Amino acid sequence: MPLTRFVKVDLWKNYSASADEITNEQDVSKVSHIGAFIKVSATTIITLEVETTEGWEGYRNFDFTGIDRLFLNIWAAPFGKIRFRTSNAAIITIQVMLKT
Repeated sequence: MPLTRFVKVDLWKNYSASADEITNEQDVSKVSHIGAFIKVSATTIITLEVETTEGWEGYRNFDFTGIDRLFLNIWAAPFGKIRFRTSNAAIITIQVMLKT
């Protein structure tokens, strides 16, 4: 059985994000599986963005209508770098879990 490595990265932890604020980018080029935990305190859209040859592009939106949380499980991860953007101000936690 091959050895796998697992890492958790807090991009934001109970962070008071402004509208249209973006997390730091996360290199996922050597990652086979990506998970994420997102928790918000208010209505917002969290967008998972992917770096492309033309810059950063929205890959998927997650709509929150108030206080809520969400787990993501991305089994295929063909991306080099990812980041998250919020549409509205909120207290936000975003943690990514990476497995090689």
